[in-house]
Amino acid sequence: GGALRLTQGKAASAVGALCAIAGAACYFTAFMRFADSPRRNHHIFASWGAALGLVACILILPESELTLIWSAAAVLTTLAGTRASLPTLVIHGGVYLFAAALTSGLPGTILNAFTGAALEQATLALWIVALSAACCYAACYSATHSRTTAGMSFLSALFAAVSFGALAILVAGSFIGANLTLSLLATVRTLVTCALALGFAFTGSRTGRNELVWIGYLAIALGTLKLILEDFRQSNPVALAVSLVCYGALLIVVPKLSGKPSQS
Repeated sequence: GGALRLTQGKAASAVGALCAIAGAACYFTAFMRFADSPRRNHHIFASWGAALGLVACILILPESELTLIWSAAAVLTTLAGTRASLPTLVIHGGVYLFAAALTSGLPGTILNAFTGAALEQATLALWIVALSAACCYAACYSATHSRTTAGMSFLSALFAAVSFGALAILVAGSFIGANLTLSLLATVRTLVTCALALGFAFTGSRTGRNELVWIGYLAIALGTLKLILEDFRQSNPVALAVSLVCYGALLIVVPKLSGKPSQS
């Protein structure tokens, strides 16, 4: 920090290179030197490795490349952690995925897609985060069940759900174009929310993945709030009727689909 301050940021590359070397050394120490030692030493060095790695990327890489690099790091560390049964790497996969989401502007894009009056264009960064979240979930899908893996499964599935939901809304808005009114936009959002809830609840119940069922019911809860705050205020009678019919059918179908499949 002092070097960056004294050089007015000109030492960023050198400091970033030192952080990258130190981060690699910390990871090596955590997983080689302290692999079988008390877990406190392992977690301290692994945490420093992740922190120094993030700092190195910020100092060395252009901001436009951070999302891609951190998304790739999330997928690789999650895959390595699940295959080698290393919970620390699985946790770091979630950290890298969260960092990628922040640098991609995911929170603002999702807020615009689900609440904005004028939709933005779907960005490449949003596609990258959505696909990386799906890959992280696929890596956790067949892994040995543990509390850490379950947490990462829920996080990656949630990121994938909101990312692909936002993409669906943005792509639909771009396809409709100038004919997209506030009333029609509210209906599109309701349809996407219903599709997400239905798809996740059904898939989760049939595959025994509880985190997918939770996300399905979370989508239903948020959809209820959306109907009250948006559809009833902005939709015309026809659009409101479509939203209510779809949402009512969802409330009837999801509990039936999320039940245990019948045994033949």
